[in-house]
Amino acid sequence: MKFSSQIMSFILHFILVAFICPIYSLETSNHHIVNQTLRLEKESQNINKTIKAYLQQINKPAIKTIQSPYGDIIDCVLFHKQPAFDLPQLKGQKSLNSQEESKAHNQIDNSTVNFPSWSLSGESCPNGTIPIRRTKEEEIKFGTKGLPFHERLYEVITYVQGAGYHGAKGTINVWAPRVENREESSSSKIWVQSLTAKESIEAGWQVCPKRFGDSRPRIFTYWTVDAYKATGCYNVICPGFVQTSKKVVLGLPVGPVSVIGGDQYDFNLKIEQDQQNQRWWLEYAAGNENYERVGYWSYSLFKELNHEANLIQFGGEVVDLNPSGDHTSTFMGSGEFADEGLKKAAYIRNMKVAVNPNVYIDLLDAEYLEEKPECYNIKGGFDKDYETYIFFGGPGRNYPRCP
Repeated sequence: MKFSSQIMSFILHFILVAFICPIYSLETSNHHIVNQTLRLEKESQNINKTIKAYLQQINKPAIKTIQSPYGDIIDCVLFHKQPAFDLPQLKGQKSLNSQEESKAHNQIDNSTVNFPSWSLSGESCPNGTIPIRRTKEEEIKFGTKGLPFHERLYEVITYVQGAGYHGAKGTINVWAPRVENREESSSSKIWVQSLTAKESIEAGWQVCPKRFGDSRPRIFTYWTVDAYKATGCYNVICPGFVQTSKKVVLGLPVGPVSVIGGDQYDFNLKIEQDQQNQRWWLEYAAGNENYERVGYWSYSLFKELNHEANLIQFGGEVVDLNPSGDHTSTFMGSGEFADEGLKKAAYIRNMKVAVNPNVYIDLLDAEYLEEKPECYNIKGGFDKDYETYIFFGGPGRNYPRCP
């Protein structure tokens, strides 16, 4: 994690020097201007060198390389060589026990499972390897969730708070929300957290053109142990999440995408704690198919989540760059408010939490939070088909309601 912090320190220092330092008068000597220019060039070179070194560290040598239909490069990396095991506390966990191996590596192939397509030719990674989307340079510069002073984070969530949660699951509606700025993002997800320790693991889909290179909704994970300040990252941009699946590739598109007034598409997501070793497993499924174990966050990353969670959240999130002072017009979900309901607003249904290992209950006492309801809102209830559900979303800036 020190390497990642060093990158951000270089970048922040470069920004401060280049854009915030006072402008000198015309009397400033040419000699001083030349020195300042050389210093800025050196800073930029140091940033590039650090980023390239970090890319070499996390883009592990591939046994095989596969091109995805979306322009992504998929590296087939030996399981025990993946970035997660660069962490000292994970070095002793490079193998799974026989029961976990059967679940994670030897699951029966089912052609009807609608896992995200990631190979142009139908190729797959060899046995003993896992598919990892190759990280690009711009993702290193944009890989953390810590927000600069000018950014705003807006969330609409339903949540349960207390003690003793060991899992959360739900069916997440897929949309491709409009994003005003390439560096902004819009996501729908599940959070599993420890409030007191400021630890969080998250998963769902996200649209972020700067991070992923396009405006498709892509499956993602995130983790932090200090409220997004200095630790954690998306997917495998830093060591932490251990990939086990050969089918699901983090950072690749999910779909098809829902249409307002038309067909609705969703997928099932589960974050569940294994009581044998306190790992938090991410599991994915399409339709009524069986869950596929994607990978896990090790207990050794955490202080409190290695035991249990005390906060579970479901909902949407928008990052607003706020360059002009106006609210962003980035959509949350479909861009429609929660009141529009089915086939218009985004939803998460079949929401449940585990109060005991593998014992799931509905969110009967859930509460709601809307940080800016005139821009994005949420409403929920219970239905015999959808069980516990929420509708949420909004268009962001819309005069005069959300200027």
